[in-house]
Amino acid sequence: MKMRKRNSICFLLAAVVILSFLLSAIGDAGEVRGVTSDTIKIGLIADLTGPTVANALPWRNGLRNSFRYHINEQGGINGRKIKFLVEDDRYSIPLSMAAFKKLVYKDKVLFLLGPSGSGQSVALFSQIKKEKIPTIVWSMSERMIKPTKRYIFNNVATYSDDVKIIISYIIKELKVRTPRIGIVVADNEFGKGGLYPAREMLKSCGLNMADEEILDMGALDATSQVLNLKRAKVDYVIVHHAISPTVALLRDARKYGLKAHIFGTMAPCDDIVIEMAREAARGFVAVQCFASWYDDAPGAVKLREVTLRYEPKKKTRSFYYTYGWVTPIFLAEAIRRAGRDLNGESFIEAMESIKGFDTGGLTGPLTYGVDDHKAFDHLKFFKADLDKKRFVPVTGWMKPED
Repeated sequence: MKMRKRNSICFLLAAVVILSFLLSAIGDAGEVRGVTSDTIKIGLIADLTGPTVANALPWRNGLRNSFRYHINEQGGINGRKIKFLVEDDRYSIPLSMAAFKKLVYKDKVLFLLGPSGSGQSVALFSQIKKEKIPTIVWSMSERMIKPTKRYIFNNVATYSDDVKIIISYIIKELKVRTPRIGIVVADNEFGKGGLYPAREMLKSCGLNMADEEILDMGALDATSQVLNLKRAKVDYVIVHHAISPTVALLRDARKYGLKAHIFGTMAPCDDIVIEMAREAARGFVAVQCFASWYDDAPGAVKLREVTLRYEPKKKTRSFYYTYGWVTPIFLAEAIRRAGRDLNGESFIEAMESIKGFDTGGLTGPLTYGVDDHKAFDHLKFFKADLDKKRFVPVTGWMKPED
């Protein structure tokens, strides 16, 4: 009798354990990563303490304020507000991998923004695909979106667009038939993203690069690079680099009498370059795919109005603040289109349905497709205005030629 009673108890306990497991499994199966009845978790991996912090910090701030204004203060989307989770990767691949694991496995975000470097993004390709985590990358490398990858989108023009439009501008707008062009880049994935397309563009025009110089990401001196450019007798220099190395190049170009016209890609198109380089920034021209803080487009007017309401003490923001501000505008549109049954796959399908989206003049029109996860390729040329201490536009929106 005792044996039978013991067996019955064991059977009941086993049944309870199995039932609990099944109920748990059913509950897990019904959960959507990063989505609850009232919350959507979004993760950001950004360089907040490393060599590109001057760009990444305004980007983070723009994202944070835009999510607050465009989604959370409007009552959320389908009753869900954004929970914005941020991890610092210090522009480091190992730290970027660690940040990815925390945001995806522990925090269980719906999708990711970043990381803030091309090398970090490439290192995460396989994990993004494995975990099926939609990711809007910071990197402007063509490698992010060619070939199209289901879980990776960008929302910027690319480094290739930058260098192509600069070379085209020199040859066609300035009417220089055989320019001697040099380029200064970092020795990493970011640098290659500008160097290789520049070589190809020049080759298609029947030209060769007059000089190619490597400058470290944290460089404060560019003496040897400037002297080499002088020896190569370049007429034009494309600097495809971060802010500090660009400032070093501009200062040393002035110091050693390099007479070449210097053009920058998007990363150094930032008012802080003028503040740091001062007189050495005179004549510096750079391209950018986002409107400036001072633009009179409707989207920029709203950006200033809301931002100064949140943060009244700081009166200006960089182009990368605009970059951050724009992103939640179209992400909100995608989340709305995905509907109440929001998940990673429905979010991707909604993103791919966006065509000709108007950001109020903050960018060119934004379009995605099943076979095209690149947002746009519109750019403007800006020139350093030392009196106003900011970059001012010298063209409207332009598209590079292939």
